[in-house]
Amino acid sequence: MDTKDVIKVVGENIKRLRKEKGLSQERLSEMVNITPGYLSEIENNKKSVRLETLVSIANALSIPPDKLLRLPCSCEQVCLQECN
Repeated sequence: MDTKDVIKVVGENIKRLRKEKGLSQERLSEMVNITPGYLSEIENNKKSVRLETLVSIANALSIPPDKLLRLPCSCEQVCLQECN
């Protein structure tokens, strides 16, 4: 996995988890003290996210930071494997 792949995974995870929590980009960006435009660029793989910002986003979403780095589960994975 190269850097672009990691940026894509992180952005997609942030977007998915933000929506699952019922948060708008505006609300999450307020919680993390970044602009909605910067959050949009992160979610759409246009900008990489600083480690400090990644941790702040994870805290705002009430998840461990490493969850933002994980690949999404696929149907081919073993049923007993923990993905979340």
